[in-house]
Amino acid sequence: MRPFTAVFCFASVLVACDTYDSTLVEGGAGGGTNSSGASGPGGSGPGGSSTGGGGSGNGGSGNGGSGGTGGAAGCTSASECPGLDTECGTRTCVNDVCGFDAAAAGTVIAEQTPGNCQRNICDGTGEITTESDDQDVDNDGNPCTADSCLDGAPEHIAVPAGTGCGGVSDVCTADSECVDCLLDFDCEGADLCTPEFNCVPPTCDDSVQNGQETDTDCGGPNCADCGLTQDCLVGSDCLSGVCTNGVCSPSCTDGFENQGESDVDCGGPCGDCEVGGGCGDDDDCTSAVCTTSVCAEYNLLISEVRPSGPNGATDDYIELYNPRNNVVTLPTDLQVATRGSGASYVVKFTSNGQVIPARGHLLLSGSAYAGIADQKENNAGLVPDKPSVIIRRGNTIIDAACFYFGANPFVAGYTCEGTPFVYISGNTERGFERGPGGAAGNGTDTANTASDFTQIMPGNPQHLGSAPTP
Repeated sequence: MRPFTAVFCFASVLVACDTYDSTLVEGGAGGGTNSSGASGPGGSGPGGSSTGGGGSGNGGSGNGGSGGTGGAAGCTSASECPGLDTECGTRTCVNDVCGFDAAAAGTVIAEQTPGNCQRNICDGTGEITTESDDQDVDNDGNPCTADSCLDGAPEHIAVPAGTGCGGVSDVCTADSECVDCLLDFDCEGADLCTPEFNCVPPTCDDSVQNGQETDTDCGGPNCADCGLTQDCLVGSDCLSGVCTNGVCSPSCTDGFENQGESDVDCGGPCGDCEVGGGCGDDDDCTSAVCTTSVCAEYNLLISEVRPSGPNGATDDYIELYNPRNNVVTLPTDLQVATRGSGASYVVKFTSNGQVIPARGHLLLSGSAYAGIADQKENNAGLVPDKPSVIIRRGNTIIDAACFYFGANPFVAGYTCEGTPFVYISGNTERGFERGPGGAAGNGTDTANTASDFTQIMPGNPQHLGSAPTP
């Protein structure tokens, strides 16, 4: 008998088959015929008899052929069959014969890769293949993208800018980032949206006009005042203190040199400039001295001195003179100091802003002086015997004069202008007056006390209420 192959198929969408081989189950063929009656070979077979049937021949019956050899043993269970079992096919053992049972094509297996838009299935021959699965979406964890599958591949498409993405006011950017804000509207309360998409309180240095500012980073109750030409609502929004038609206008306090000022906020229509400030003329300076467009030091002179008088040692005075043709307001750091035989100068007067008229006088006196004085000591005198008198501002000496009788006491440490003036001691009605004197005023200043002063009797003390001279 010839070997044969039997195929058993089962209906399905795609056919899965069990396959068996007849050579694994039948014995070999029996002995053949022998026309001469000789014995033929025995057939082989699985576990069959080894004795073959007798051959037939024309010459009579011959001896039977020898029996066939026994066949190989079949399987007893599927586990003895070659290969491995999978979700797409398992080994079988039917009638002692190994076979394979393939799962139907399209069968979905358990082992899958989540989020790859693919599905693992069987191909009907026992192998694993894939097909597109648009339900197997990959979640990228970004609330600003829409996750989907297209033709078996993951897609992450940006959602429209401004779409909410969590939090109280978080929104998406066009670049699929979840941020605090895109516009001020997205922030809570008065908070503002920065170029970096953060909600922050308004500040005075964020380069944006916001909050209660009247212009960029200025004005309003919280920020610095605005400069000239910047917008304002009221004068307090401006450095100048002046808001005209919604714009900060010049003033004498705006921090700029403008509107005819000779320096920043002084001179011209504003107050006088301090020493060292710019000037156009003497009127621009508190010192009333403008030299080469700069306010120079105060030009005040010691114009008359009396060490003592008829009422004794405290019947003394010091007279100051403004030789300029301009009113001068004394700075608060201006002092008059004297020194006799002591080791240092003693301050007798510190200005509190007195105003001396042009070519006018200021009179300081001891407590025993009987006349009118602009400042009078209390139970004390001003001028010691052999006095050195100075006018100073800080370490700057504005004027100095020294007077003595007898031996010259002025050594190192005293400040004198030129040669000291020599006088005769005694409590008399006299004074040492700077020339030219009297109605001609006291403007002589050669930087030499001995030649600039003369002794007059009686003295001629003048005060703020006296008529200017000349």
